[in-house]
Amino acid sequence: MGVLALCAWLLTAALGGCLAAVWIRHGGLRQRMPGVTRLPLWLVVGHVLLAVAGLAGWTAYLAGGVRSTAWAACAVVLVVATFGFMTLLRWMPSAGGCLYVFRQARRGVRGS
Repeated sequence: MGVLALCAWLLTAALGGCLAAVWIRHGGLRQRMPGVTRLPLWLVVGHVLLAVAGLAGWTAYLAGGVRSTAWAACAVVLVVATFGFMTLLRWMPSAGGCLYVFRQARRGVRGS
């Protein structure tokens, strides 16, 4: 079960990396277009750093079997999920946000 959780965590990180690449391609923190909600630096950096720390804690749990690292990783993932949800809610209304990404992905699937 622990390895399955690690795989799910890595998959989520990969999807987050794809969304981050789109966000950076559209200007990242420098976005100034009307209708685009800027994401605060503390939210973006905090989300990434805490996610990496939680992943490291879970990996340490799998490697060493110390239960306190597993509980710490679970606590961190709650904060990471909250930051991610805050990012999603701020990004959704924008024209270049995640809804745009999903529409483009759907068009790519239909076009092939």
